[in-house]
Amino acid sequence: MAYKSLSSISVSDIESLGIAREHAATLHMRLTELIEIHGTDASATWQNITKNILSPELPFSFHQMLYYGCFKDYGPDPPAWVPDPYALLTLSS
Repeated sequence: MAYKSLSSISVSDIESLGIAREHAATLHMRLTELIEIHGTDASATWQNITKNILSPELPFSFHQMLYYGCFKDYGPDPPAWVPDPYALLTLSS
């Protein structure tokens, strides 16, 4: 399956995953805000998506859409885990 980049995902793309239109619009707005803040920094964008958008109540297909959209230009082997730089600083102290 070909995934869109995060900036190309529309409200109707989100809605097509079984998410109600109103909720899809809210999720899209939050996604757009994060893209504006983090630009092309895929790691920072993904960390913020996982903290501020994704939840267990949302379909896994939505999680996949955002993950592959975030790491679309990363290459054939996107990261399975992105460490939190603040947690690493705490561990090394």
